[in-house]
Order: sequence, then C-alpha cells, then structure tokens
Amino acid sequence: VRESESHVSAGSGTSAATVAMTGRGSLPAWAVPASRALVALIVGFAITFTPAHSAAFGLVAFGLFAILEGAIVCAGAVGDRGAHRARGLFLVQGALTVIAGIAALVLPQGGVPYFVWVVSAWAVVTGALELVSGIRARGRIAAARDWMVIGALTLILAIAFLVVPP
Repeated sequence: VRESESHVSAGSGTSAATVAMTGRGSLPAWAVPASRALVALIVGFAITFTPAHSAAFGLVAFGLFAILEGAIVCAGAVGDRGAHRARGLFLVQGALTVIAGIAALVLPQGGVPYFVWVVSAWAVVTGALELVSGIRARGRIAAARDWMVIGALTLILAIAFLVVPP
C-alpha cells in the first residue's frame, strides 16, 4: 500500500496502511469520516424539519453536533498512527469542537449574538486547523484534498455567519 493511498478523509482514524501492515486496525478507514457525515446529516435534518428556529434551538443543535463531532475527530486522531503531523492538529480540533459544543449548551438562552459568536469562533479556528492539516499533508496523504475542502468550507461558514445579518 503506497502511503499516498493509505489515508482517507479528515480525522480518518485508522489508515488502510496501518490495518494492512499491522493488522491492528479496529475500524475500517471510512468509519470516522462516515460517522462525521452521519452526525452532520442528522443535525441537518433536525434543523430542516423543526419549525422552532430560535437561537436557543440553534445553540442546542450546534452543541450536540459539536460534542459528537469533536469526540469522533478526537477518536479518529488517537486511532491514526500514520499521519503523525496531522494527528496533533486533529486532536486540538476535536477538543476545541467539544469545548464549543459545551459553550453552546451551557448558555442556550444566550440569544442570536451568542449563537453567532460561538459558531463563528468555532468555524474560524477549526476550519483553519483542518485547512492547515490538508496543506501540510498535500502530496503525501490522499485525504489532504478532503481536509483542505472541509477546512475552506468551514471558513466560508464563519464568514457567512459574520456577514449575513442575524
């Protein structure tokens, strides 16, 4: 297995090379990215099909999303033995995502300004971390492109939250 083909998307957890060479991988390489996508999909459906679009609902939805997403990213980073340089950034990203989720859940009555602040701050920091991970891994890890796209889209989310009036 060539190294450039051995890693999958952001915070992938266990690389294919780790499983193939050591036999110690407990999860398939796609499990962490698929878990991240599933959490986002569930929260997206909940937001789309819930008529109560208030700041409190947004903070609770984001808080639950962030805690689950952060835990998945951290678990994937701890399980990944192949991309040592990216692993530390994903651990930081996961921890900050959990902290943002806790901040959202601690003060669900914070209103629209608090909601915008929490999501924007989270998106700027974690988007930048994922983008940097992708840039640093470019050419060495196949998932680098995925990391760069997700990081850039998360930074665009931050800009949208800050530019679009509440």
